[in-house]
Amino acid sequence: MSGYLPESPGRYAFGEVPDPVPGPGEVRLAVRASALNHMDHWLTEGRPRQPALPHVPGNDVAGGVETVGEGVTDWRVGDEVVVNTASVPGEALARGVDSVLDPSMRLLGEHCWGGHGEYCVVPAHQLARKPPNRSWAEVAAYPGCSTTAWRLLRRARIQAGDTVLVTGIGGGVA
Repeated sequence: MSGYLPESPGRYAFGEVPDPVPGPGEVRLAVRASALNHMDHWLTEGRPRQPALPHVPGNDVAGGVETVGEGVTDWRVGDEVVVNTASVPGEALARGVDSVLDPSMRLLGEHCWGGHGEYCVVPAHQLARKPPNRSWAEVAAYPGCSTTAWRLLRRARIQAGDTVLVTGIGGGVA
């Protein structure tokens, strides 16, 4: 059972969608928790652009590795993971913390199917191990917020000693 958008603008529907299949270098997760993000809301309004429909949103997701695609050696079935929502090609990882600035970056749940379904397929290099002392709900709630804040700080080239005004302190990114 998945939450998906049959149309955009539109409302979430709940039902069966095809199970995603991992390709080379990808893993399929059995979703344990996904958080609702502003991106998910914007998609119901047809923003920032309409996705191919039907579409499974879900920017923030955590789960267990259910299937590994060809060439995946770092992850095993059953590993508990959190997904970095800012998906970049493997070669962009050479940029280190600036890999998210790659022009081909795609956001999980916006540019590709996300985590509001039973399963989610992501590049294996976009995973991090779930901290054992955190709940599924906790780890699913932070990826989009933390990576967005990190990208903003990196783009602004903030350095130690700089002064930063944080607005919208009630929001997750702040």
